[in-house]
Amino acid sequence: MSPTGLEIRREERTDSQGESVIEAQLGEQVREVAVDVRFAGDERFAPAATRADIELDAPFVTVELSAPAAPLSLSEPPPTFNVTVYTGRAAWLDPGGLAVDLVAVEGGRARVLVAGLSDRTGLARLTPPPGAFPRAGIYQIRPRVEVRPGRLVEGAGRTVLVRADTTLTTALVSEPDDPRARFRGRLRTATDEPVGGAPIRLMRGDETVAAVRTDPSGEFAFEVDLEQAQLSGSTLRARFDPADPWFIPSESAALRVGESPSAPIHWAWMAAPWALLALAAAAFAARGRSRPAPVEILPVDVKRDAVVRTGATPDGAIEVVVEAFDRSTGEPLTAARYRSVGEDESSARPASAPTLLSRGQALSVVVSAEGYESRRFDVARLGPGRHCVRVGMLGWREAVFDRARPALAAVAEGAVIPTPREAVGATLVAGREAPWVDVLERGAYGPDAPDAQTVRAVERALGGGEATANDASDAVDAVN
Repeated sequence: MSPTGLEIRREERTDSQGESVIEAQLGEQVREVAVDVRFAGDERFAPAATRADIELDAPFVTVELSAPAAPLSLSEPPPTFNVTVYTGRAAWLDPGGLAVDLVAVEGGRARVLVAGLSDRTGLARLTPPPGAFPRAGIYQIRPRVEVRPGRLVEGAGRTVLVRADTTLTTALVSEPDDPRARFRGRLRTATDEPVGGAPIRLMRGDETVAAVRTDPSGEFAFEVDLEQAQLSGSTLRARFDPADPWFIPSESAALRVGESPSAPIHWAWMAAPWALLALAAAAFAARGRSRPAPVEILPVDVKRDAVVRTGATPDGAIEVVVEAFDRSTGEPLTAARYRSVGEDESSARPASAPTLLSRGQALSVVVSAEGYESRRFDVARLGPGRHCVRVGMLGWREAVFDRARPALAAVAEGAVIPTPREAVGATLVAGREAPWVDVLERGAYGPDAPDAQTVRAVERALGGGEATANDASDAVDAVN
């Protein structure tokens, strides 16, 4: 029943599907209506009736959220978010003094980040307290307004990226007489939280010497040949290049194997050689007590795209097998399959299954693995013998970044690649973002795992193919 006591009666007949549409003109002051529907019945059907109470607040009240374009930092207080309430045609409702809150939607549940009241223009400035975003990652936030007790109207949600600085520490833990150089380290955020499952590379310049992922506690271990680690003038560093955009890259201090810093010898040592010998003996005796705790060494065979001859064949045949591996970590993908270009997917065979080539024959293969983007690899003409084709594969999330990285890097001001929202930056107006921003955010950040369709959507959003520097510039121009 409306506040004016308006009552409208209509009589309609159902169509062949048993449906009927009844239209009625209501005044602007109407907030609720009660609809009574009655069927008198006939010789075939018994009478029936139903009642529905319909609230008309929502069509007249909207709430909008304005979020900063730049990502948040886990080590800094959250910024202020602007929430604006519009009452539209609901002349009975004043936009000021309404209860407004900002919620984070997690697992289908809403967690209130901060609450406040709108001013007379309908604006509420809401600043979440420290700790409102407890970890690095992607948050879905949404504004709400209470138009009357128990009656909430929600606005459109936004994606917020919370970034974290990382610290990578690495130390040499092998004994002096060990034929292998063994390293142990850990990766943590600026708030001292461990980063598990992160790809870590041991680098000599731009060359990857070894690679591994951190365990759930953020720790990792490497082992490499001592001769390789002691190459003349070589300096090793552990590097973290995150696949997830909410972590900032980091690297360890320089690591040198088999070298000790030279320091001036004080005259007292020359005057007291027996004292020096005694100290050395004491240090040797204490070595067993101060030895680092045993670590589980994770040997890694770092692979690169290559065609490697692995042996001879007795009859001079040409035999090829495919070895697929994760391009980020070097881990083998034992369940990978491959097929020749032109064959359908039902012809795919295990990567370990050999293919025989005739002399002078080239080979083009398509390699696939669950959770990874399929990849074509062309093999040149090979000589007699057994050959292994090593193919690096990108996981779907890495593939999304692979498409977007050139466009985003083109507008980067420093070493850190910007987020899509940073790439168009201050030119953003709420609700008018470049279309590719939302597409790329969903594919790159989640919460759902991306797939082949996600990569294709990102390609289309960036211009229909591989992203280029012009794609980012065109997107910015489209918003300006």
